[in-house]
Amino acid sequence: MTDRASAAHGAGEKGGSYSKVVAVLLAVQFAFASWAIVGKVTLGVVPPLALTTLRLVGGAVAFGALSLASGRSIVAPRGERLEVVRLALAGLVINQLCFTWGLARTSAIETTLLVATIPVFSALFAVLTGAERASRAIALGICCAMAGVVLVARPWRSSNAQPHLVGDLLVLANSASYAMYLVRGRAMFARHGAFAVLGWIFPVAALCVLPLGLPELARTAGSYSAQTWVAITYVVLGPTVFAYAGNAYALARAPSSLVAAFIYVQPALAVIMAVAFGDALARWLSVPPPREKLELVTVGGLVAILAGVWIATRREAPSATPPADGAKA
Repeated sequence: MTDRASAAHGAGEKGGSYSKVVAVLLAVQFAFASWAIVGKVTLGVVPPLALTTLRLVGGAVAFGALSLASGRSIVAPRGERLEVVRLALAGLVINQLCFTWGLARTSAIETTLLVATIPVFSALFAVLTGAERASRAIALGICCAMAGVVLVARPWRSSNAQPHLVGDLLVLANSASYAMYLVRGRAMFARHGAFAVLGWIFPVAALCVLPLGLPELARTAGSYSAQTWVAITYVVLGPTVFAYAGNAYALARAPSSLVAAFIYVQPALAVIMAVAFGDALARWLSVPPPREKLELVTVGGLVAILAGVWIATRREAPSATPPADGAKA
């Protein structure tokens, strides 16, 4: 093969690899976005604690099996165990409990829009922990994103909308918790790799929620229909196992800045799915339809949030981009 032919062949392989990464990242964002609407409808049958328990236990089984199959230990090194517990609490236990409780109280659309604040909270915590220096761009981005949060949550709504406000605040707590996980976890992901760390933190998280969720699960599981179990299986395999594994695949082949940039796709996908499929999915599960609506003020909030994310996370140095190793569950 001539030098020119070899170069062309190499370029073709790189182009094909890049296309695969983009396709995987789009599929990952679809999985994450679908979690809000599938989760919202499933919560009409499955209580929040039970659904969170099933998701974390399912993830623990899947990532534990992947670790064993690849010859990795499912027990973290002695010096890393305290940090593994911290990451499991921030990135999975608090994160998922707040998300599920919040989703049960607010709309799937508002939930997904507020989840888009994760990069802003990551930038804030990076500054507070000394990982990055404060800048006008970060301050402006945070202010812009928080203005968008106010537009989405609309605390001035009538008292009948108070559950929505409580749900929105819980989703914000979920975003802040997950952002802390990203900031604290970046060093461990760099030392051990995404799959190894996921194989450690998911079992810890599952053990933490089992005492809370098992009684609720035992009380209600007998009433779940076959359709409900299909939805639960999708929540475990799609937005949990596939999404985490897909991000790990992409991070091994593309800069973390590219992986993080795909969060901009998620809100649009979630809005489309919520409006197009929410009621039909509810009828299939025999639960009241969520009746998702996209209001003009919510669109304004989305624009402000994404603008704030873009401003706060712009960096000249690629290494400063927050990692997306465990990107949102």
